[in-house]
Amino acid sequence: MAHGDILVSVRNNLDSAWQSKTIPRPASGDLGLFLFPANPGDPVAAKLGEGFEYNDLTGELEINCAAGQDGADGQDGADGKSAYELAQELEGFTGSAEEYLESLHGTDGKSAYEIASQYDTYASEKEWLESLKGAKGDNANIDISSGVSRPLNTEFVISSDRIAQATYSVAMSTAIASISASASGTAYLEYTTNGATWITVSKSRMKRTTGLSVSIGEVNEIDGLVTGFIPAGATVRIRVESTGGSTGTISYITGQEVLF
Repeated sequence: MAHGDILVSVRNNLDSAWQSKTIPRPASGDLGLFLFPANPGDPVAAKLGEGFEYNDLTGELEINCAAGQDGADGQDGADGKSAYELAQELEGFTGSAEEYLESLHGTDGKSAYEIASQYDTYASEKEWLESLKGAKGDNANIDISSGVSRPLNTEFVISSDRIAQATYSVAMSTAIASISASASGTAYLEYTTNGATWITVSKSRMKRTTGLSVSIGEVNEIDGLVTGFIPAGATVRIRVESTGGSTGTISYITGQEVLF
């Protein structure tokens, strides 16, 4: 029963057994209990705890219990024993407190070399360290092709089963027929894996502007570079287009393809 609860016992008549129930005491105010017999007219008896007993022969009993006040704080308990004192008492330890603390440290464990030596034989720790090195792996399967020639605005496949890093160089040459003129163009590196949707990997914009220092009829040239990774089996194209100014010609220069 929690602190402050009220134990109420009742019975219908003076000869029957007590039936008890614990009722929480209210934090404030009074607690009123109204007891009625199972059969109207029967006597009712009640008691609080093991003390006051109420007997009533009218068939109805009312008990008013005033709310109790908090009790005084109890005294602090005694300090518990230290681990060292318990070791003395329960384990019979006879050394000093410093010796007890030292006894808590375990022995040093074996090194990896010592453990390995239990299962195999090594002439020295150096030999064991050398045994941890695995065999040299094979060289990576990389093929590099330089000076590759590819057509512009034409579809091609670099490799059917290997990823490729492709790098292509193009140049835009323009014949300037006036004292001051400009020309521009763009090269795109694209691929498709389904024959319908083209993905642009890289693009290079080229622009040439000439002024009064250029002789009429002179041919000017500027380079562009496109590069990127191409999935295995993808269809590739180097698409070029002139985007403005004087008429310019974009031509392929060279390329490099690295297969992984």
